Amino acid sequence: MQASTSDHSISTGIREVTDLYGRHYRIGLSAEEISGHSRRVQLWAAWVCMVVVSPLQYSFGIAVPGLQASNGWGHTQTLWLLAVFVACQAGVAVPVSWLHRSARLSAGRLVVVGGLLSAVGLLSLVYGDAFAVTLIGYSLVGGAGAGMLYSTCLTTIARWFPDNRVAMSGFVTGGFACGAVPTIALVAWLDERGTELVFALAGLVAMVVVPAIGRLLTDPPRHWWPAHIDAQAWAVDRRLNSSLPRNIPAARHYSPADALRTGVLPRIWLVLASISA
Repeated sequence: MQASTSDHSISTGIREVTDLYGRHYRIGLSAEEISGHSRRVQLWAAWVCMVVVSPLQYSFGIAVPGLQASNGWGHTQTLWLLAVFVACQAGVAVPVSWLHRSARLSAGRLVVVGGLLSAVGLLSLVYGDAFAVTLIGYSLVGGAGAGMLYSTCLTTIARWFPDNRVAMSGFVTGGFACGAVPTIALVAWLDERGTELVFALAGLVAMVVVPAIGRLLTDPPRHWWPAHIDAQAWAVDRRLNSSLPRNIPAARHYSPADALRTGVLPRIWLVLASISA
């Protein structure tokens, strides 16, 4: 196992290390030096943002009776709202990932914009006075915002926790469902008459909280690795990396195009699409 260090790395205290699989690691700068906060702050910031916008999708079912009663819509119309929402949420993942990966927009900006669009979606369920207005506000704008925030939060946390991606990503993903619990509980307590009030409050909370918390999210440098963990040992030692040998690290870093060519990514997409209903 070889560690390669450039002159620039020596002057800045950053070491560039390569393990036996050929994976690269940049070691030296702490999370506090990069972002001004620990990576735990990044984790909780992403989780809170996911919790705040989760009523968009997971609380939609409790909004259906009120939408149908107040607007005279049938099941087909309300189901179309959700179908278009889900399509928009999934459809923005690739362009948002490209913007994020290419650093054209920072993680903080993507999350803040996504949160504001999500707030528009929540408020559209309350104040949309026509089906077309609700379709645009909730399904198109809200769906795009939720997808933007979701994708960015997961990607950012995966970059901050390269030593524990699965658990940390799972924790953040769980936030997208947890946030619906208080919304559902409030509607159950207030009865259907309180549905509009609850979604209006959810929209206002998203409009305030996500810009305040989401701006804390910052991406680490490419291939960043926490200095307190020996990267080369982690790649081969199951005492440091409990997923070995069941989940051997990839032989190298794959670009999205490389991942498509392997055939693994399309199969994963097909599995998720098949079970999403």
